[in-house]
Amino acid sequence: MDYKITPYESLGNIPLGLHRDEIRNLLKETPHEFYRNFLSKTPTDFFKTLGLFIGYDENLLCEAIEMILPANPILFTIELLILPYESIEDQIAKWDDKLEKTNTGFTSYKFGVGVYAPNKDDSPNEITESVIIFKKGYYD
Repeated sequence: MDYKITPYESLGNIPLGLHRDEIRNLLKETPHEFYRNFLSKTPTDFFKTLGLFIGYDENLLCEAIEMILPANPILFTIELLILPYESIEDQIAKWDDKLEKTNTGFTSYKFGVGVYAPNKDDSPNEITESVIIFKKGYYD
């Protein structure tokens, strides 16, 4: 499913800041609920058929959405899980001169988007493994 990213606001029709119950109603799929790690204070919802992981803050408000295939997140015109990693990084770097690059991907604080491609150095034409969008202050 195609999901248009509106930076710091939404993924398609799923607004950041929406309560967990409202998201579950909206997506109409029973999620698999789990804790990402021992430091997690709230569970993450995984909607398998949609390829969406929804992260919540302590008030159960959506603070981040991570996507894997079959989701098709689109930032402006870039399909982030379909195009080769290198072309995605190159294009977003043109729009965001403060793009934070790591050995496993990048984060754009300008657009509230992170891209994960753990083998990008060995395989720059590899397809991105996951994409995350987040609300302002998520990484503070």
